[in-house]
Amino acid sequence: MFFLEAIGGTIGLLIAMFFFRHKTSKTSFIVKFLLIFLIQVVLIYLKLTDKL
Repeated sequence: MFFLEAIGGTIGLLIAMFFFRHKTSKTSFIVKFLLIFLIQVVLIYLKLTDKL
């Protein structure tokens, strides 16, 4: 599931987490989700500022 998030499924995973209330109480899952999300935000920022 984290692989799918990492290749662009972040929004879908976030919606599914809250819609189905799946894994929302698992701290390790939330931490991994946020880490992947932050990496994606940094990569998008670097791409948009032509630093990547």
